[in-house]
Amino acid sequence: MLTKLNIIFILICFLFIFPNISKSSTQKDENNMQEVPTIITSDGPLNVDFAKNIAVFHDNVVIIDPKGDVYADLMKFFFDGQTKHISIVEATGNVVIKVDNKVAKSDKALYKVEEGVLELTGNPRILEDKNVYTADKIIIFRKNGKTEMKLEPRAKLLLYRGDLEDNGLLF
Repeated sequence: MLTKLNIIFILICFLFIFPNISKSSTQKDENNMQEVPTIITSDGPLNVDFAKNIAVFHDNVVIIDPKGDVYADLMKFFFDGQTKHISIVEATGNVVIKVDNKVAKSDKALYKVEEGVLELTGNPRILEDKNVYTADKIIIFRKNGKTEMKLEPRAKLLLYRGDLEDNGLLF
């Protein structure tokens, strides 16, 4: 049985084999200009298929990243065959994404790295302070430092009056 320490060791070996992946999964700490790594752990095994460019983490998967944290039952990482950079991350089962004061929850999340597009399906909802956003599918676009959100179909927003007034949404 693999422990979290074993999984971290395997991941480090994996990143050593594919050194370009570590470039795509680290960031510079703006205060001291040191690289801050993304850490992925799981309670279950890590299966890597080098021929298919895929790594699969099983059981209680956690990503700790300076931009936010992600939790799921299972996560698949798909790599570009040429660059070996992560191209798609697919999380399934009890998905929770925490960024700043926002928490997204769904049954499935699909993140397309190059496009900066996150799709949440399977009872997706976003909690921001007291506000709640729901729909059958929530798509978040991150490009050029801007974030846009599309809720389709059956979009529903639960907004509190104080938030509406503060944002100038009430006349």
